[in-house]
Amino acid sequence: MMTESGTVGVLSDDMIVCLTIHRGSRDGPAYPYDCIVRDLQGILSVQQVSACLDYLFDLGMVDASWRLVDCMHRRCYKVSEDALGFVESAYQKSSFTRPDLVMECGSGTD
Repeated sequence: MMTESGTVGVLSDDMIVCLTIHRGSRDGPAYPYDCIVRDLQGILSVQQVSACLDYLFDLGMVDASWRLVDCMHRRCYKVSEDALGFVESAYQKSSFTRPDLVMECGSGTD
């Protein structure tokens, strides 16, 4: 969970990545990898984000697809349907719902 100082509290790295994906793709298409990395800059390294994504795939919590975003094909992520209820519940109880923490990134198209 993000604190007022921007540090992370009790959530695991995997859950932080999952909530970041959920926040970024909540009302739109899947969220691009580079946007996830940018959102978590200073919290998790690129290597940590990649390791977390691998683990979330193993658990079946995220799905990925290639999408055209800002005229470039990018790997984009979305919380899987099976995990959506759990992740939405965690999202509502975390500080990830704070508008000042939400960052805009390119909108994807299929």
